[in-house]
Amino acid sequence: MNYVELQDFLMRELRLYHYPVAIKFLYTPEDVAYFTENVPSYFTPMKSLSFCQWEVAVRMEGKSILGYPDKVSCSSAQLAFNWKTADEGDIKYHMRFTDLREDAEKIIHAKPQLKTAPLAIALTPLKDAHALKDGIDTVHFFCDSQQARTLINAYIRGTKEPTISSQITPNSVACSGSVYSFMENTLNTLPACNGSASSGKTERGETNVMIPGKKLAVLYEALKTTSEPAGLINPDVCKNCPLIVFKKEK
Repeated sequence: MNYVELQDFLMRELRLYHYPVAIKFLYTPEDVAYFTENVPSYFTPMKSLSFCQWEVAVRMEGKSILGYPDKVSCSSAQLAFNWKTADEGDIKYHMRFTDLREDAEKIIHAKPQLKTAPLAIALTPLKDAHALKDGIDTVHFFCDSQQARTLINAYIRGTKEPTISSQITPNSVACSGSVYSFMENTLNTLPACNGSASSGKTERGETNVMIPGKKLAVLYEALKTTSEPAGLINPDVCKNCPLIVFKKEK
């Protein structure tokens, strides 16, 4: 797949504000070496950050990021990537979402988690995904609601999946949401959590859409064959404006 062409198409036709973030879980030194040898330049976090903060550099600045477990400060991301097991601190943290300890434990264990902990995680703008060995695991889109709807409809059209079931948790949107899309091989869409809104700098109230790498080709074909004559996102024109009239009654 020509990832440069795909990103240009998405940025132009969907009028995205952010670059789509291609995510790859790297399990071997060979996977890491392939990334470092094939990406023109990459960056690593100088300090421990949350996973959604890693993504900021990719979606807003177009940087490629290589991150290791010791550079993730967020316990939720560590859990999602199987870089730790839940402890008492995690339970106390999740008590903010419930009144009962056992419910906090249920929330933690209900979240998707990688079966095997990766050695590292690579993030690139979609156009640079050729640097990811054996393709993309999942792509994280930061969208407004109309852009998300266009992606969802094209996904349904391309994959023939008649409905989409999202996996929404109280937090862990960027990390667990991406893991779910990868493991279930399906689209996932969910609103920002407090962490991704503040730490991840999604101040616009963006909607998150994750699409597995294996489904990108059918999504692209569906988007290219859309029936919309003037682009995928049409200008704000209401065809029924003359009908939106009200009269005063007693």
